[in-house]
Amino acid sequence: MPSLKLDDEDFDVEGLEKAEYNEDDQRVPYQGPQPKKGTVLTGFLSKIWFIYNRKNDPMLKIIFEADEDSGFGGLEIWDNLTLNKASKFRWQPFLNATGLTLLDIKNRMKYEGEENAKLGWPVVKIARLKVGESAVINILTDRSKDNEGEWRNDIAKYMPYKPLDLDEDDEDEDDEEYEVEDDEEDEDEEVEEDEEDEEDEEEEEPEPAPRRKTAARSRGTRTAARPVARSSATRSGKPTRAAGSGRPKPSAKPAAGKKRRAHPDDPPF
Repeated sequence: MPSLKLDDEDFDVEGLEKAEYNEDDQRVPYQGPQPKKGTVLTGFLSKIWFIYNRKNDPMLKIIFEADEDSGFGGLEIWDNLTLNKASKFRWQPFLNATGLTLLDIKNRMKYEGEENAKLGWPVVKIARLKVGESAVINILTDRSKDNEGEWRNDIAKYMPYKPLDLDEDDEDEDDEEYEVEDDEEDEDEEVEEDEEDEEDEEEEEPEPAPRRKTAARSRGTRTAARPVARSSATRSGKPTRAAGSGRPKPSAKPAAGKKRRAHPDDPPF
């Protein structure tokens, strides 16, 4: 069986053995749950490189790492921010979320280490932003398929970091606001009940207006006058008038028999 031997130029044993490495760079592939599209994640900018793409446009290559409290601790999402006019909808939210400016990227980037042919220059600081766990930020997730047809996580938008938990003072203020809203609702209900009571009172028919009773006597019997049928006029307190007459219409006819004039001392039956 023939042996395969490598030249010293192709395989430098001494140089490889003396090479240094950082144990922190040994990343274990993420095996946890995957966030759904549209999930807001809190994390930090763990790595940033600066490079020029094939069209010679400046680009930032970014690795976002979700923190442990997000439920997706250790999840890494790669992103490429091309700094050209057509891609402003992508990089402007990044600047807004980090507080950086284009002049900061142009004049105030710091890097350490050597240039990587595929990734570019390893950036460690841009103006006041230090790359690493202190560069806390929120993102909105997206999902897409890679060149091999496998689903991957993407960054749809960068957002400023805002803690989701309220402190005690904020919770107390919220409780007071809700109490005020409850009181206002109770007042509104009382006003509605008062309005309904007023409407019920208006719908009740008023008592008929007092009217003069006519007493009549027939063969030693007294006949009381029949009440006049109520009408719209009676309800309003106005007497009913006969057609073509200016006097009020009598409320009842006297009983048949001999008529006599009512005496002033007779009781009103």
